Amino acid sequence: MAAAVTLLLCAAAPASAQAGGLTVTLGTPTLAFNTPGVLDFDTGWVDHSGVLVSVASHGVRSWELRIRADAPTMGGYGKPVGDILWRTATSSVWTPLTGTDQVVAQGQGDVDVTVLFRLRLDWARDLPDLYSAGITFTAVRP
Repeated sequence: MAAAVTLLLCAAAPASAQAGGLTVTLGTPTLAFNTPGVLDFDTGWVDHSGVLVSVASHGVRSWELRIRADAPTMGGYGKPVGDILWRTATSSVWTPLTGTDQVVAQGQGDVDVTVLFRLRLDWARDLPDLYSAGITFTAVRP
């Protein structure tokens, strides 16, 4: 029964979006977690290898890369997007996804950032379903 739980993450914007001289390009516009099994539920999560996010500065001196969920839930029974955790490949700290902008990275020049994802699982709460969440990455001048 638990094996029916699946999550798809999609970029809400086109794969390449330019704003204020900055360009954000996603390595892939859609991510799919493997279907969780019994061991994943016993562990409490399932991991995804993530997505490469490229920021091209086009002469902008400094920038911030931000992430946010497009909706508070992933559908189904209302699984909260906060059950999706993210971190960069250079960090060990997992951060719950929210509907407000969260700073992923700050930098200068052109930079590639790998963002990893983890989906929290709970035997008592999670029902078999197909879950999806829109996620938006933006780059802005701080």
